[in-house]
Amino acid sequence: MSSAPVAQVTAAPSFAWTGFYVGGHLGFGNVRNNYLGVSSFTVATPWIGYSIGDRFSTGANGVVGGLQVGYNWQVGSNIVAGLEASVSLSSLSHFFIGPTGTPDDEYRTRLPVFGSLTGRIGYAADRALFYVKGGLAVGHFRFALEDFTPPIVGGFRHSTTRAGWTVGAGVEYAVARNWTIGVEYNYADYGSFDAGSGNLDIMRVSTKTHAVTVRANYLFSTGPGIATRY
Repeated sequence: MSSAPVAQVTAAPSFAWTGFYVGGHLGFGNVRNNYLGVSSFTVATPWIGYSIGDRFSTGANGVVGGLQVGYNWQVGSNIVAGLEASVSLSSLSHFFIGPTGTPDDEYRTRLPVFGSLTGRIGYAADRALFYVKGGLAVGHFRFALEDFTPPIVGGFRHSTTRAGWTVGAGVEYAVARNWTIGVEYNYADYGSFDAGSGNLDIMRVSTKTHAVTVRANYLFSTGPGIATRY
């Protein structure tokens, strides 16, 4: 009697994360600014309302959104490493009345654009990817201090681009062969910069941000390996 043929068993295709991707993100951000009066010579600029050593901090919320591009390497069955660059526009801006000295000075700080270059490492469970990331953060800041009480009216503005560091974490899920959606959290510290009037009046500003965004990516190279056994 001849033996029956052994049936071929084909495993379900597993999702492959290796390849380039490009996408967009949109979400919610928070900026926290700390201020320190480094020097204030009121003879040079009599309207200045802070003194040396004065410290205070403020925060604001806003919308962030932008683009990202990156590359993933899937190592073995579950480990995914990658590099990603992103750029975001934001409405993160706040103004307030100076809490020290005469209450007639208006401070304003804006972070209109920022970006990052990060490495990623994650764990892939088929179509789900859980990851952490970290690397370089770059932000463009605009600072203004103005006195709005006549007759002593003055002010100064300062613009600078600062480099710092960022860390984050997220999860992505492949909803189709080439499309993923996900949620990501990022924290960034941009260090500090000195803003002044040119008359030896200097305010040191340090900035940190938090952001939670929803992401969508298009993967240019996916391809399941179909495991076949007998």
